[in-house]
Amino acid sequence: MQLSYRLKGKVVKVTDVNFQDQHILHKLNNIGVSKGTILKILNNNKGNNLLHLLIYGVEYVLRAKDCEYINVKEYKDFK
Repeated sequence: MQLSYRLKGKVVKVTDVNFQDQHILHKLNNIGVSKGTILKILNNNKGNNLLHLLIYGVEYVLRAKDCEYINVKEYKDFK
């Protein structure tokens, strides 16, 4: 499933990052978003065009249109 505001409050594991743009892919890798990353969707804005995420203990905001290219699955083993 795609990373989106519908997963607010959930912990997910990244299964795939499908960007053709190497510049964006590089930026995501720099903040730790790659296959296997565990992240939590903290919140979204009213227009649902921004996602507030917790990645490796650091909070980030990503554009929802970029999150469409990040596939995730719900992660049950989070403590």
